[in-house]
Amino acid sequence: MSGRESAPWVQAAGLLLAVVAGAARCGGQKESIPRPDLARVDAELRQAVEADQDTVRKAPGSAEGWGRLGDRYRYHDWLPEAAQCYARAEQLEPGEFLWPYLRGLTLARIDPTASAKALSRALEIGPDYAPAHVNYAQVLAHLGRLEEAREQFERASGLDPTSSHAELGLGQLLLASGQYPAARDHLELALQRNSEHREAHLALSQAYMALGEQEQARRHAERARQLPKETFMDDPRGSRVPPPAGARAHMEIGRELQKRGMLEQAAEQYREALRSDPNLEKVHYNLGTLLAKQGKLEEAAVSLGEAVRLDPDDQEARYSLGLVFSSLGKLDDASRHLRTVLERKPDNADAHYNLGTVLARQGQLDQAFGHLAEAARIRPEHADTQVNLAAVLAQQGKTDPAVAHLREALRIEPDHAKAHKILGDLLIEQGKSQQGMNEYRETLRLQPGWPEPARRLALALATRPKPTPQDLAEAVKLAELACEETGRKNPLALDTLAAAYAAARQLDRAATAAQQALEIAASTNQPELVRQIRARLSQIQSPSGETRGASR
Repeated sequence: MSGRESAPWVQAAGLLLAVVAGAARCGGQKESIPRPDLARVDAELRQAVEADQDTVRKAPGSAEGWGRLGDRYRYHDWLPEAAQCYARAEQLEPGEFLWPYLRGLTLARIDPTASAKALSRALEIGPDYAPAHVNYAQVLAHLGRLEEAREQFERASGLDPTSSHAELGLGQLLLASGQYPAARDHLELALQRNSEHREAHLALSQAYMALGEQEQARRHAERARQLPKETFMDDPRGSRVPPPAGARAHMEIGRELQKRGMLEQAAEQYREALRSDPNLEKVHYNLGTLLAKQGKLEEAAVSLGEAVRLDPDDQEARYSLGLVFSSLGKLDDASRHLRTVLERKPDNADAHYNLGTVLARQGQLDQAFGHLAEAARIRPEHADTQVNLAAVLAQQGKTDPAVAHLREALRIEPDHAKAHKILGDLLIEQGKSQQGMNEYRETLRLQPGWPEPARRLALALATRPKPTPQDLAEAVKLAELACEETGRKNPLALDTLAAAYAAARQLDRAATAAQQALEIAASTNQPELVRQIRARLSQIQSPSGETRGASR
């Protein structure tokens, strides 16, 4: 079992004969305990294996003892030996579902034909366990027995109406046979059962592409990119875990816990693995990415940095380290690692996108534009890339092409709130006040609590040439929202509230808000903003009480 993903299918020559021979030996008077090579195993694991073997030696008639030894072997990828142990347990308890089931799961990775026979036997004993039908169907599909696989997936779906894996399997079978509408229906049902099933999003993207619905295909492909590589199937009978021993076990347990969303427990298992073997690059990588998800960025940087030190060619770890440095504001380090990734893989759209974003934050706008443009060339249907291209162009004063990129982003993703917000900013700058306000309204429809577009819309309403009473009431409401969402600590929001109150002729409130804005701007050392707020406070306090603007 790999440290990051399930191991690929492997055919082992002569393996079936070895398993059968081992099972035959188990039937003799003297038990023959399969013993894998422990020469390169760390001391903790070796002791645990020898203890499990000793348990079997002392009680050779215990099916559970053989099963636990099989669990230990299976967990550490000693698969032929694990299969022998489960076969012996099955001989001792022939009516127990668990032993042929575990034997079938073990053999699925090395001998699918034998696996199918074992899983079929398990289902004769326990026909109502849905995960067994899913696993059996997957093996049958691998063997090309597609009609039988379909029947097993249907049986699993009927037994467990929450099983997204069963509907995924049906959808994939139909997709492979070109039955795209039916495939789409099953895959949509899979996502109704689990909206975060990555494989279902990927398959549905393929189905929609085949049906000519490119926008739907893009949406599901993009969603798949955001999800973990594997979608956990709840299978308590097939997920027996031996007491952890050795670095490998702690790593695998950590991965399983991480799949289940138990992040603190997973992190502790990774740390336990590193205490046993500090040179496991994959564990450093897994721990680093987990810590990054938890927002523990400094710790994540240490773990990912160690992964890169142990394996400088691991571009996935280097890319993740670049992202963590970017989040920490260590832009030079982020840029260095992302550039190295691109040296090895120049067509990595994500690396171009993130490097472009980092360079933009560093003020290197021409280079930023180049990398973002390359990201857009490689992956043209990515709305965020278009938005960031627009942001770079806007900083360069190139408003018209920036607007064009934002409209392209909204073609790709019509509900992209940030694109609507920035488009509103640029349209206001172009003097297209009504269009700009429309974009702010759409932004707030998509993201109602966002204070900045609320503030900007309030400002536009309060300072338009002939505001109506409805305009002014809305401006006050929006400015108050912006102030509340920022804890009344944002001087721009308070200044905008002062302008809205003044325009609505609520001069006492306007003066209070302006004074609060002035105090915060002064305490945070914003001299230009202080100057502007003082000028408007003076206007508010003048006999006419008129004010026509606020800080943008």
